Amino acid sequence: MTISLKNKIFTKTKILNILSFIVIWILYGFNTYNSDYKTYEEIYNIIAVTGNYSSRNIEFGYKYIMKFFTMLHFDYQLFLICYSFICLFLLFKAVSKFTDKQYIVFFLFCLYPLHQYILANRLALAMGIVIYAISYLREFNISNVIKYILLILCASLIHSTSFIYILLLIVYLDQKKVLIISLLVTVVLGISLFVPSVVLFIAKFFPKILFYIKDGTNIFTIPVIVIYYIAIICLFMFCKNKTYDDKYKNDYLMFRKIFYAISCSIPMIYFSMDFFRILTNLVVLIYIVMANHKFVVNHLITKKSLDIIFIFILFITIQNYTFGYKNNLESQIIPIISNNLFW
Repeated sequence: MTISLKNKIFTKTKILNILSFIVIWILYGFNTYNSDYKTYEEIYNIIAVTGNYSSRNIEFGYKYIMKFFTMLHFDYQLFLICYSFICLFLLFKAVSKFTDKQYIVFFLFCLYPLHQYILANRLALAMGIVIYAISYLREFNISNVIKYILLILCASLIHSTSFIYILLLIVYLDQKKVLIISLLVTVVLGISLFVPSVVLFIAKFFPKILFYIKDGTNIFTIPVIVIYYIAIICLFMFCKNKTYDDKYKNDYLMFRKIFYAISCSIPMIYFSMDFFRILTNLVVLIYIVMANHKFVVNHLITKKSLDIIFIFILFITIQNYTFGYKNNLESQIIPIISNNLFW
């Protein structure tokens, strides 16, 4: 009887996982118009005709992925269908290393920030590689360090901002050391970015930084970002010791250290909201913590569990509205939903 019940639960979970994958794939791969669709289509067509595309805005790796599909004589839409499947499959496999309830993560990801990755093709693949790479931060050994570095370098060939995740190697250290190092890096980076000569030096290795920082970020946005970071840390503190399986407890501790470490990106966000992607790429980790919460598995409705539901819903709602729907509903989200090969 117990075995039968377990099999039934496993089957339901597996079906939900597959359905969540298919829904997101349809929204992403079969989308026929968004604010960046024509730009990527034009780049793809130039590569198809000339065999090359020279621009600092398109990384080496992504350019050659496009070139490979042009050699197969795929048009851009067919390329997008195949490319999105690869991106989502990699993300699905990466998430499966941290939870068996991928459908919860994919459902929340569908609400936010999926639309950003439908627009930013390069970022979608880079994110999947980074999340997969993080699984090698679980245990310190030379093999895991090498695998992590190689995967981050691969992600950087797709989207150059991924290189900053090299800093996450500090999560091998204990929590106190991670906090101290993160604080020092944040202060030093914050001061350095106000020195023009330092920025020019960084630009020699990362030319796109000049493109990213030319506009700047609204000064009133920075407090919102800081509050968001604090809210994430509070959420992690709230979920402490509440993972339903001990095998995920170490992952929870690792994720918390990761969010301490990426607080270093706050000074860069001051110069451009493009650097907010450094945090957005890891929102999936927050969803994994939620998916592994005891209540999600046990489904026991108590006063305490209602408080948990309220906190999760409140966090997701404020996050999605502030960074997803407030300024992007009409310009990004509605066009994505409205234009699809399936309808």
